[in-house]
Amino acid sequence: MKKTTKVMELTPGMVVARCVTDINGKVVLSEGAVISERTIKRLQSWDIAEVCIKCSRDDFEA
Repeated sequence: MKKTTKVMELTPGMVVARCVTDINGKVVLSEGAVISERTIKRLQSWDIAEVCIKCSRDDFEA
């Protein structure tokens, strides 16, 4: 399953479900990449607002 998550809500260990691109269409993060603190800071510096992450069914229940 996939879920779009705001960059400010990302946590280390999450896995990217869809390539992340910058405003020019350049891939800055590949599908399957594991989010780290460094990754979150880079995404913020590139003004990327959201990332599609892989998640379990439990993530949708709350």
